[in-house]
Parts: sequence; C-alpha cells; structure tokens
Amino acid sequence: MTIKAVIFDLDGTLVHTKPEYLEQLIRRCCADLGIKPTKESIEKIWFGNLSEKEKIMTDGGINPEHFWRKFVEYDTIEERTKHLEPYGDCWVLRKLAEKGIKLGIVTNAVFHMAEHEVDILRSHGIEFDAIVVAFNRDLSVKVKPKPHPEGINECLRMLGAKSNEAVFVGNGPDDTEAAKAAGVLDVNIERGEHLIDVGATVSIKSLEEILGMIE
Repeated sequence: MTIKAVIFDLDGTLVHTKPEYLEQLIRRCCADLGIKPTKESIEKIWFGNLSEKEKIMTDGGINPEHFWRKFVEYDTIEERTKHLEPYGDCWVLRKLAEKGIKLGIVTNAVFHMAEHEVDILRSHGIEFDAIVVAFNRDLSVKVKPKPHPEGINECLRMLGAKSNEAVFVGNGPDDTEAAKAAGVLDVNIERGEHLIDVGATVSIKSLEEILGMIE
C-alpha cells in the first residue's frame, strides 16, 4: 500500500483535554438542563458514537441541541486552553511531512475551537495541507459530521489523494466508521482514556507506529 496522505481526528488523537475538565463541563451542562449524569453516561457523551450520545441524552430527558448549545457556551477558548495540550508524539507529523506525506484533519469539533487547537499544533511546527471542520460556531453544519464519510471524502479531494492512498487516524467509534465508509484504512490510536471498543482495522499505541506503516 502506497500512502500519500494521513488524515487525523483532532480531540483525543492529536490534542489532549484533561478529563476532569470535560467531566465538570458536561455535569454543568446537564445541571442547567435539570439532569444529573452518571460517570458512565459522561464517558459515552464524550467518547461514544454520535447516535449513542444522542440516545443517552434523549433517554435522560435532554434535548441534544440544547445540550450542545450549553456546551459551546461554557467551553470557551480561554477555559479549554487551561486544560489542553498536544500529545507528546505529535512530532511524528513533522516527520511525515518531511517524507512528502500530505497531512489533513477531519473533526467534529466546532469551528472556533478546532481553529484554536490547530493553531496550538502550528506553534509546535506542525502544518496541515487540508482541514475539514463539521460545525460552524453557531452549530450549523459545514459538512456532515462523522460517522458520515463526507468530511473524509472532502479532505481527500483537497489533498488530491485517492481513498486507497490514505490513512485515517482517530480515537473513537465515529472515526472508525467514517474511515471505513470512505474506503480509507482506519487506524485507532489507543490513548488509554476510554474503554470503548471501536472495532478498528489497525490499532496503535503511539503515532510513531505510523512511520513504520509508510516505510
């Protein structure tokens, strides 16, 4: 397999947000909506697939749209930055670029937060050839969010790569499903932050393993 492009998810794949911040944030949103979530439901709201997140919310009496509007309201760039950092193995992306591999991002993050996180990565010397973000700041849809493959397909088009020339690296079930639907090799990076089985074709513990896949 000749790899010309590697596309990445963002949160939980390239950048780490402290789990205690996310838990506090989700609890705050739920409290405003009159709900007290369990530890398990909090994990699934953040790490689960899109349909599972919505089911957990609706079963608990939460309107998903109301929840995510609260989430965006409270999850400010100023607050997130206090709890956010790139993973230590992100240097691998610079090595990939040096080898002529095109780099892309496809994320379900809201545009302004994704833009900020990409800027943090850029401050570490990491540049991307294509970035596809699912949602505008007002939560209107730019491209259909993962697990729909539209974002990955659009990123492939921007990178000038075919599906059989690309790899998608993510950390959740929506990433795996979207990659498979787009026909690219799905790689799940296991950061040890959740125990959800995503059913990935390839699992890695570090981004460094990607270097071995293209050599």
